[in-house]
Amino acid sequence: MNLVDISNQLLDLGKRNRLLNYKETGLKSVDILNKNYKDIYLGLTSSKEYAFLEVDSLVERYHKTFSVDENENVLEYSKLKVYDITKEACKPNQIIAYKKGYKLEKVLKALLKEYNFSIKEKGINSIFITFGFVNYKEDNQDYKAPLLLIPV
Repeated sequence: MNLVDISNQLLDLGKRNRLLNYKETGLKSVDILNKNYKDIYLGLTSSKEYAFLEVDSLVERYHKTFSVDENENVLEYSKLKVYDITKEACKPNQIIAYKKGYKLEKVLKALLKEYNFSIKEKGINSIFITFGFVNYKEDNQDYKAPLLLIPV
């Protein structure tokens, strides 16, 4: 067995690899709604600390004040609507995070639990912020892969 064969065995090029075939699943991801991606990228790469904006309370307050439909679920708002509601309250060191169908606190607790498990059991950081996705097609199947990952 030569060096090329060994290195090819180390690479997982299968579709189970989430770096080649990303699928949004349950509480394992959250959408970042901030529009200042460049500032966040530069801040993270220079070890700047960020806090999450308390999105849930702002959205609930908006819903109670302006909602016409009482049956409309606050957790089902679109990302664009949540951004419009929260953008004015967001400070430069805050991140607007949202997961449709879930309260932010629940998602962040699940991510923290996943992070702690990964660090303790595997010794690796499994939490990343992704900047951009590449959409590609292979064998008439659509795939989505993260473009740039920054460990958090």
